[in-house]
Amino acid sequence: MGECEHAEGGFYCTLNGIRHFVRTAGVSSLPSADEDERGRTPLVLLHGFMQDSRIWAFVLDKLAKDRPVYALDFAGFGKSDAPAGTLPYRVEETVAALRDLVDLVGDERGRVHLMGYSMGGRMALAFVQAQGERVASLILESAGLGADTPEARASVNARDAAWIERLRTCTVEEFVDHWEGLPLFATQKDMDPAARSLIREIRLSCDVDVLSRCIQGAGQHAMPYFAEAVRAFRMPILYVAGMQDEKYTKVALRLAARGDAVCSLLSCGHSPHLEQPASLCDHVRPFLAQCEAVKAE
Repeated sequence: MGECEHAEGGFYCTLNGIRHFVRTAGVSSLPSADEDERGRTPLVLLHGFMQDSRIWAFVLDKLAKDRPVYALDFAGFGKSDAPAGTLPYRVEETVAALRDLVDLVGDERGRVHLMGYSMGGRMALAFVQAQGERVASLILESAGLGADTPEARASVNARDAAWIERLRTCTVEEFVDHWEGLPLFATQKDMDPAARSLIREIRLSCDVDVLSRCIQGAGQHAMPYFAEAVRAFRMPILYVAGMQDEKYTKVALRLAARGDAVCSLLSCGHSPHLEQPASLCDHVRPFLAQCEAVKAE
């Protein structure tokens, strides 16, 4: 892990050998050993596919009222470096980068609260599976748990291969237009214009080669089936989904029915942090406060 360098809105730091940008709120721009800051367990935010840390703009300050918040740009996204090859984008490499970030910003026990959206949620699950003792609580937003049958695995493999092939033959604008037309994102057409403009801007800033490498290294085909692993996780878990997102509402209800997670269903689609940011914060902040209260007992 290299030295940190101040930047507008956050800092740069080398994590697992790659220079990453980390957006901050509720804390000085560089990681601090200040007693007050280290005494509060920070929240680390992990963005989804074709996004970066800017995507948290509508929730960042509100979440930071209670604790330091750090939003990571994954390799190849936002302001982080985009190394060549597929290896740096593999799940294992991202887990190692997260380990370095937690070493840097974790509380006095070396722990963080971890929140991930969609692809970021899958990365959070992978990190907990590898480094569960470093996670005080886990918040999953519209995150899949992986393919649970050979047929589902084959479908995921075929879909990711098709995405990679499309990326080889189109511009980023063509890919974004197709992506935004998927039924999963239909409700985003009705969200606040500022949020719609932001997500469009972020998607268009992506590089098609990076997107292809990311799918190859960390697409859903590369993820294990997490549903059974979650049962063994020892930290509190909150699962947030939009009620208009049928697929991930089912995931939330399943986890809640098994007693593996607290379930919050909001009146929106796949992206609560964009479609219902205030409501999302109103669920996440009390959950974290309760986790802190239990920790203090």
